[in-house]
Amino acid sequence: MRMQATVLVLGAGRMGAVAARELARLPEVARVLVADAKSETCRAAARAVGEKAQPIPLPAAFLDGSLPEVASGVDAVVSCLPHGASWQAFRAAAAGGWRLVDLACDRPRERLGLQERAVRSGAVLVAGMGLAPGLSNVLVGRGCRVVPRPREAVIRVGGIPRQPRPPLGYHIVFCLESVLEACVRPAWVIRDGQLRRVEALSDVEEIEYPQPLGRCECFITDGLGTLPFTLGHRGLWRMEEKTVRYRGYRERMAFLREAGFLGQDEVEVDGVRVRPRAVTERLLEPRLRGDDEDLVVLEVMVSGDGAEDKPRARYFLLDEYDARTCTTAMARTTVYPAVEVVRWILAGELTEPGVWTPERLIGENPERFQRLVRALEERGIEIHIQEPTVPWPAGVF
Repeated sequence: MRMQATVLVLGAGRMGAVAARELARLPEVARVLVADAKSETCRAAARAVGEKAQPIPLPAAFLDGSLPEVASGVDAVVSCLPHGASWQAFRAAAAGGWRLVDLACDRPRERLGLQERAVRSGAVLVAGMGLAPGLSNVLVGRGCRVVPRPREAVIRVGGIPRQPRPPLGYHIVFCLESVLEACVRPAWVIRDGQLRRVEALSDVEEIEYPQPLGRCECFITDGLGTLPFTLGHRGLWRMEEKTVRYRGYRERMAFLREAGFLGQDEVEVDGVRVRPRAVTERLLEPRLRGDDEDLVVLEVMVSGDGAEDKPRARYFLLDEYDARTCTTAMARTTVYPAVEVVRWILAGELTEPGVWTPERLIGENPERFQRLVRALEERGIEIHIQEPTVPWPAGVF
């Protein structure tokens, strides 16, 4: 293992700041470069990390020119950028031969389509290694491995405040831009064995979880990442991801969308051209700030052929804000899996060039799966695992 590694963190927001801190704590990492277009944001993140960190203020259009230069000579890159910028960085990484772990995974088919380019350049790219997509993909991949003839894979996942409050019963636990985009972007799903795109916020259902969550709602969002394109050929009849929120959130967000507040096309107001979503984001952001005490729930169910006793695998975690380290549950469950994969890269355990996905890299690999589960347990994140080899209990954990 190289003991003097340099790691670049792209994006110094809520996830990037935690990623920089956790990477700096690794003994094999000597230096963490924290890069962001908001100079004060990256400086603040670097100051919080300490002497191992170096802020890299970037021009607003850094993806167009300065990004390859910044990434030159580093041992690994972690992308904590919003969705649109994340795709551009991923494409640059494929061309430049980087070793990159990306938390996001919008445009999954296009990312997978960079396989040949990545192999030619020697790039090692991990697409969507956060919470969802990310850890959810790992668990679906694992479930499809241990369940004979898998037919259905369902993900329910959400990060929400411990206590709901107006106006949405929600507060910001990651990039608000991504929160709003999830309410608009059509979702990839598999229905009746066919790959389809369906409307975000559709197919709402209520579900009961253990306290402190209680009764919640969930609805379709575009969070499967690469799963439909890597595992869809296995005869799956149904695959979908649903976001979990307190009841009432979906109705409010649907109103904002249908009323045009989440639109991207400019409109004229008193002679000024504005984008409705930009205005909505500016108005909501201060109203959705608050304490960081949040909860994350992740439930993954994979079932196979058969009658009522058909084989099933279920994976469940409920994580909470860590007051000791002042780390949100969303940051813990999003960043910690990615940091573990970075460790494998720095240790020389992941060297084969190409585009890797969490379901293939970890979910289908028993040894890596167990290592990731143990690494998360050491950080206080426990995944309750029930697979066909053990009795299937009734009800919810």
